[in-house]
Amino acid sequence: MTITNAPKPVSADHWKGRLSKARGFLRVARTAVEFHEPGYDPDTYRANVVLAAIAYIDTLTAALRRQVNQNDHQSAVKLLRAAMGNKLPNAVENKLRDIIGQKDQVEYGARLGRLEEASRMMEDIEAVAEWAEQQISEIFPGESNLISASTRD
Repeated sequence: MTITNAPKPVSADHWKGRLSKARGFLRVARTAVEFHEPGYDPDTYRANVVLAAIAYIDTLTAALRRQVNQNDHQSAVKLLRAAMGNKLPNAVENKLRDIIGQKDQVEYGARLGRLEEASRMMEDIEAVAEWAEQQISEIFPGESNLISASTRD
């Protein structure tokens, strides 16, 4: 498994900021999907799902290796696999690859998104978030609950 770009070294507590961001992006996406109004492009909601996925990956790689991915977001999943080994379930890895694989379309594409697509992505990121939160709570017992607790439902 080759990582195509060099990971960026980060401080020991970098994971805390990324966890806060992950939770925030997740909350924004949840709220947007829940209160969707016709006429708004759901791809903007999906963009927040992508950002949440990237932030959860960075949280874990920062916590485990003091490294985060740079630029090539598909490499982020490779870095996570390198950091976690077999503790990264294939189902989670596949969900992350799928979510991040939609980044260009949702951020730069001209086609209007569909609410059904956003809802499916929400299901995937919810599963990823639950798994990632569990991993962080095992790595740093008690600490993750103190970070940006107001962003969780």
